[in-house]
Amino acid sequence: MRSRFWLKRCVTGACAFLLLSETSWPTSENEAKPLTAILLIAGDSLPDSEFADSVVLVMNNLAPAPVGIIVNRPMPIPVSRVFPDLKRLEQVRDKVYFGGPVAFGSVWFLFRSTTAPEHAIQACDGVYLSADRKLLLQLLARDRPMDGLRIFLDRQSPLSYLNEMFSRTR
Repeated sequence: MRSRFWLKRCVTGACAFLLLSETSWPTSENEAKPLTAILLIAGDSLPDSEFADSVVLVMNNLAPAPVGIIVNRPMPIPVSRVFPDLKRLEQVRDKVYFGGPVAFGSVWFLFRSTTAPEHAIQACDGVYLSADRKLLLQLLARDRPMDGLRIFLDRQSPLSYLNEMFSRTR
C-alpha cells in the first residue's frame, strides 16, 4: 500500500514539474531574480482535506500576500461545458481544474508562451498566469486550444456565471 502512495506522489510531482519544466535556474549571483513562484507539494496527512495531496503553485507577485493555485485537481467538468458557445471546443475532452478553496472571483489560467503576453503575469520562464477573458478566448481559438493551457475554477464560479461571462466577450 505504501508503494502505491509513493508512486502517486511521484506522478503528481512529475506532472507539476512538466507543467513548469521550462524554468531555468540562475547560474550566477548576477542572474538571480526575486522569487516569483514556488511549487509546494502537500502531504496526504494534512487535516484540511482541501489541501491534502495537493501541488500548489504559490506566487508572490500577484498581491500583497502570496497567492496559490492548486494545479493537480482536475474536475469532472470538460472545457467544452464551460464554453458551450464555442462550437470548436465540442470535441475537447480536457477538464477544467479546481484551483483551490480560496475564491478567486474569476477564471484563472496558466499557459505557456514564448513571449510575454499582455494581461498576464510570469509564473516562471515561459509560463504565465492570467484571468483576462479576451486572452483566454484567443488561446482557445488556436488550432490546438488546450496545448500548454490549464484552466482553473473555484467553488465560487458556477457554470451559469461562467457561460454568461464568456458569451458576452465574443
